[in-house]
Amino acid sequence: AETTATGFNVNGTLVDLGATHFGDVQFTGDNANIVFDKSDDALEFADDAKATFGTGNDLQIFHNGTDSFIDNATGILLIRNDNEEIRIRPVGQVGAPTDEESAIFKPNGAVELYYDNVKRFETTSTGINITGTVVDDGATHDGDVTFTGDSANIVFDKSDNALEFADNAKATFG
Repeated sequence: AETTATGFNVNGTLVDLGATHFGDVQFTGDNANIVFDKSDDALEFADDAKATFGTGNDLQIFHNGTDSFIDNATGILLIRNDNEEIRIRPVGQVGAPTDEESAIFKPNGAVELYYDNVKRFETTSTGINITGTVVDDGATHDGDVTFTGDSANIVFDKSDNALEFADNAKATFG
C-alpha cells in the first residue's frame, strides 16, 4: 500500500471492516462499471453492468445500451404489490412519462387491458367483458351466444340447438 496526495493505493485485497465511504464510490468491472453517485443518492449501473441475485445468478436485471432486461433462469418470476393494483404504462413521446394505461392487475379482481388509454378487455367474476368489435377468425363458442340489438335480442341456445329470435327481432335476407 502507498499513500498519495489524494488518499492511498492498495495493490491486492483491502479489508475495510465497518466501511463508511464519503463521496462517490466506483466499482470497476472488466466490461462495465457501477457507481454510487452521492449527489444523486443512486447506485448507477452502466450499460451491460448487471445486478444479479441468487447463488447461480438466477435473476439478472440489466440494460445493454438499447434494451432493458429482467431475466429469470429458475422458478416463477413473481411481481407482487401489497394489496394494491399493478399498472403497466408506456412512456410518452421523447421519454416523457404518461398516464395512459396499458394493463391493470387488481388484487382478487379484474385484469384490464387498454388500447390508447381506453379499456377494451376485462376479466370479471362471471367471465370477460369486451368493449368494441371482436374479430374472431375461425370463431368457436361453447355455450349460448346472445346478439343484443337496440330493441330485441337473438340468442343461439346451445341446449336447444336453435337460433331464437325474441319478439320484434328480425332476420333479413337478400
